[in-house]
Amino acid sequence: MKHQKIFYGIFLVIFILGIFIFQTNNAKANDWLISPEPADVDTDTEFCLGASVPAGGLSADYSAEFQFAAGFDLSDLTISDTAADSEVVFYTGTQTCSGGTARITEAFPATADNDRDLAAVSGQKVTLTLEDALGGGTSFSIKFRTQAGTSVVTPVADGNYILIARVFDDVGNVLLVDADLMYVGTANQVIIYATVDPSLTLTLSATTCDLGTFDLTKVNTCQYDTTVTTNASSGYTAFVRDDGNLRNLTNDINDVAGGTTDPGTEAYGMATSDTDPVDITAVVSGADCTTANGGTDPVDALALTTSDQSYATEGAPVDSDVVTLCHSASIAGSTPAGAYAQTITITVIGNF
Repeated sequence: MKHQKIFYGIFLVIFILGIFIFQTNNAKANDWLISPEPADVDTDTEFCLGASVPAGGLSADYSAEFQFAAGFDLSDLTISDTAADSEVVFYTGTQTCSGGTARITEAFPATADNDRDLAAVSGQKVTLTLEDALGGGTSFSIKFRTQAGTSVVTPVADGNYILIARVFDDVGNVLLVDADLMYVGTANQVIIYATVDPSLTLTLSATTCDLGTFDLTKVNTCQYDTTVTTNASSGYTAFVRDDGNLRNLTNDINDVAGGTTDPGTEAYGMATSDTDPVDITAVVSGADCTTANGGTDPVDALALTTSDQSYATEGAPVDSDVVTLCHSASIAGSTPAGAYAQTITITVIGNF
């Protein structure tokens, strides 16, 4: 047998079913609702019936009766003069069995030591008799809880089951009656499925990056953007690697060593515009990279290697996340003449 906690609200409205409805005296239903969530079959169910008192109020010794349909098993629902053992709790000031003031019910008859609201179970009926009067509009609720064994066990078959609520005055006259259906099982539930395929795209703004012709007194730069879109739940990480130094058949330009490419010093490296923690720690924005080209100021750069180094990362799905890669180089008077080249590989991994 399964155990679960399900809460039901009760909202008694005259003519809700067009049957079992009548009222006498001046008592009127006031925002009562029977609103169960579907419960599993053959399950020990802890739930709550909540309401507000009719406008005329309820006097002490007035009672409410809840009649469960055949199939519900109330045989193990315990009402006890020992508060810790009683499985019916009456709340005032709340319709949800949460907050307000909890009043543990006791069994018939009351004793001098146990001056509480009374509850009784008879067959399919649970009756609650008030110890104190309740003013009109007061919120209250009744919780059926499991203290030992089981309390209320649902039917073994799927289906709609009627729950009837009645209110009586202190001499047994019926003030109002209402009824509604409680569904047990899953036959009235539709499970909706949907799938979003994983996606990851990388777009390069260019496939060449021209550093131009060098001047001994200046730093040259070139740049391109990488744009990533992914629905990976933890975003993405992008990596860069080279195929060796910036070189020709006989010579190469030294990798940057001091963190910047400086006029008059042979050095080559790269920076990223991403400020998140990544392996490429040199940060240069796209605008600054453009401004630095042909300038005399040092440019932040880190050496590339033939191993992957991260240059960008995001921790959530992104749509068109743009990161600029800024390559910069400077030469010394001894840098051999010639044309130099290098191939860069960009790899993006989705963190699904």
